Amino acid sequence: MTAFSKRIAATAAAAALTAGGVFAVATPAFAATTTPTATDEAVEAQLVVDSSSLESGTTAVNWAATGLEPGVTYTVELVAPEGTSDVPPTAGNAYAVNADGTTSGEISWSDNSAFIDGDYTLTLTPATGGALTTTFVVGPQATETSEPTETATPTPEPTETATPEPTETALAEDPTVVVSEDSLASGTTTINWAAAGFTPGAEYTVTLVAPEAEHDVPATNGNEYIIAENGSTSGEISWDDNRAFTDGDYVIVIENVDGTESATVSFTIGATETETPEPTATPEPTETQEPTPTATENAPEEAPALAIEQDTYTQSETLSGVNYAGAGWAPGVEITIEVTEPNGSTTVISPVGDPESDIAVDENGEFAGTVTYTTYEDTNGNGQYDVGEPSSAEVLPVGDYTITATQDDVTETIAFSVVADASESIPASDDEDTSNNNSGSNGDSLAVTGADDAALLGMLAGGLVLVAAGATTMVVRRRQS
Repeated sequence: MTAFSKRIAATAAAAALTAGGVFAVATPAFAATTTPTATDEAVEAQLVVDSSSLESGTTAVNWAATGLEPGVTYTVELVAPEGTSDVPPTAGNAYAVNADGTTSGEISWSDNSAFIDGDYTLTLTPATGGALTTTFVVGPQATETSEPTETATPTPEPTETATPEPTETALAEDPTVVVSEDSLASGTTTINWAAAGFTPGAEYTVTLVAPEAEHDVPATNGNEYIIAENGSTSGEISWDDNRAFTDGDYVIVIENVDGTESATVSFTIGATETETPEPTATPEPTETQEPTPTATENAPEEAPALAIEQDTYTQSETLSGVNYAGAGWAPGVEITIEVTEPNGSTTVISPVGDPESDIAVDENGEFAGTVTYTTYEDTNGNGQYDVGEPSSAEVLPVGDYTITATQDDVTETIAFSVVADASESIPASDDEDTSNNNSGSNGDSLAVTGADDAALLGMLAGGLVLVAAGATTMVVRRRQS
C-alpha cells in the first residue's frame, strides 16, 4: 500500500452533508424514541458521498452509510490520485456503526489542505459482512450539482465505477431517511437529516410535522431540492431567527414532487438526551453541538415582537380578517391587545374576562390572533351583540389602524392601512361614530380570533407556515352611524 506524504484525519461522527447547497446535515443515529418506517428494515447496505463536497479546492469529503449491522466496528480506506491510505479515526477511538445501522464521517487532510482534482475510491469494511465501496470525482464537474437542472448531464461521468457498487443497487430499494441523534437534545436550534435510495436528479419536498403544526420547509436562496446522482440528499432544518425547537415528537417526510417516492422518520427532541451518549460516544462532533443551546438561552432576552402579514390591505382582503402575532413575551403573564381605528377610537380586544376569548401568551412567549369586522342586527335593543342575533362579516373601513400589545411596562405597536379595492372608491371611516350605544336596531363590531396554542403566524415562523388552532371569538360593541 503506497504511503501518502500527507496524513489523513477523519471524524466518524456527524459529518456535514449538503443537498443542493441548501442545508447542512449529520446522520449518526436515530433517537431512542425514533419510529423508523416499515421499509427501513429492508434497506440494503449502501455507502454514498455527498456530491456538494466535491468541488475543486474542497478540504473535506463527507460520506454516509446505511443498512449496516448495529454496533459493528469498521475501517475506512481512501484511494486518491496520489496513492492509497487507511483513514484513522480521531482521538484513538474506533469506528462503530450506530444503533440504527447508520454511520457517517468527514475526511480531511491533517493540515487542512485541499484535495487535488481527480478520481477517488472510498471503501468501508465492516468487521462482519461485505465491504462497501463508492467512487467519486473531485473537480470542476462536481460544482454543477448545485444547479438543479444541469447536474443531469455531468453526473453520468462517474457512472462506470459506481455501477458495481452497493449505491447502484440501493436505487431499486425503498428510499430511507435518518435524523442525526446529535441534533435532538433539548434546546437544539437545528435538525440534521440525510436520505438515500431516491431517483437521481429528481426534485423533492421536505415536510416537518412538529408538536405545534405541520410545516413545508422551503429551500433557501430560490434553489430547488434535487436528489444527487448517487440517490442521496441531506439537509439542516432551523428557524430563521435561530430559536430553539420545542421538546416533543416530530416527523420528517421527504417526497418526490411527483409523489412516486417518499421516506419518513419519526424522532423526539429532548426526551432521549440521556440515552444518546451510548451509541454516539465515539463521534467527536457531539461536542460541537454543545454551543448551540447558547443561542436558545439568549433568545428569551430578545425584545418582545409584534407583527402582521402585510402593511397595507385592500378592503376585500380584510373580509377574512387581519392576522397578527407576537413572540418573545413573558409566558403566562396577562397581555392586553387593543385596536385603534381610523377615527381614533380604541377597542380593547383582550383581556375581557372570558378565558375562552382572551388572547393568552403560551409557554414559548408567543400569541396570535385575527381582527375582523362584523355587522349585526341588535334585535334585543340592548346595544350589544348577543348570541343568535343576525350578523355577517364585513370588510374593514378604509383608513389607518394600529394594534397595540401591552404586558406590564412593555408595549409594542404595529400599524397597517386599509385601502379601497381598485374598482371601488370607499370613503375612510374617520368620521364614523364608533362609541358604544345602548339604542338602535343595527350595529357593527370589531371581532378578534385568538389562537389557544398561540402559534406564531408564518411571518414569525422562520419561513415555515404555522397554523393557529383552537380559535375563539369575542365581539366588542360598535354603533354604525
